[in-house]
Amino acid sequence: MAPLPAPDPPPPPTGFLQETPLDGKIADRLDCLERRTMTTISPQPPTWAAITNKGTNRKTKTPPQPPIPTNTEINEFKKASVVIRTPPGFVVLDSISAPKITSKINHTLKSINATVDSQIIEIAGIARLPSKDLKIFTATRPQA
Repeated sequence: MAPLPAPDPPPPPTGFLQETPLDGKIADRLDCLERRTMTTISPQPPTWAAITNKGTNRKTKTPPQPPIPTNTEINEFKKASVVIRTPPGFVVLDSISAPKITSKINHTLKSINATVDSQIIEIAGIARLPSKDLKIFTATRPQA
């Protein structure tokens, strides 16, 4: 048996689908555009922010935090204070300055030999509250 002859190629299209020289130019341009998009784009140079940020991306181990102190531990380091309430209408201390009141209180405490743990109690300062009460600050909590 003899091989069959190859079929004839199809006839060229007719009518408006027929290829014109203009269609060939368009096809060439499309091929050119497709090749352009396939070319690799050079990467942008890194910015200063990207360069400096590289070191911060690393996760650093933070040392374990110490335990939170209790209220009694916190209160040990607070300055002690005592509020002395004044009766309504008490105006005797209005004309005296705060340093003078502090020195008078310290003098009185020394004269009566007021001590705590064999240390003489000494007032660090006072504050006048809006209610005209006196807030007396001592150096340590036991002295209050």
